[in-house]
Amino acid sequence: MLSLTMLSEIRITQQGLSIGTSELAGINLKLFRVFNDVRIISFQNGYWPYFWINVIGNLVLFIPFGFFLPLLSNSFSFTRTIFYAFLFSTTIEITQLILPRGSDIDDVWLNCLGAIIGWLSYRFIYMRKQKF
Repeated sequence: MLSLTMLSEIRITQQGLSIGTSELAGINLKLFRVFNDVRIISFQNGYWPYFWINVIGNLVLFIPFGFFLPLLSNSFSFTRTIFYAFLFSTTIEITQLILPRGSDIDDVWLNCLGAIIGWLSYRFIYMRKQKF
């Protein structure tokens, strides 16, 4: 998780190894801007890595967070798990402000949605286990 969220982007170009920020780096405080960006960058321009990294990547990154917290302790209710996911994701985004990375409010809610998917997966498995 650290390498995906905190380290600079590493690219291999014709000139060699390039370490720096993405062309899309910056600060986004406009909620749900990701939908417009995905529509333009991925669907209209055909740059599908943006969709996979920015949307699917943010969801998948926090699924284990939502799954393993309640698995570690019964005290992690749905609300508490999502609250901790929100705090952790917000901390990542604030830290990215001082690093050569972009910071995006949409990453926070996508991370929380990933934690929700993880928590629901945990509950589904837990309920199935109880039946057996």
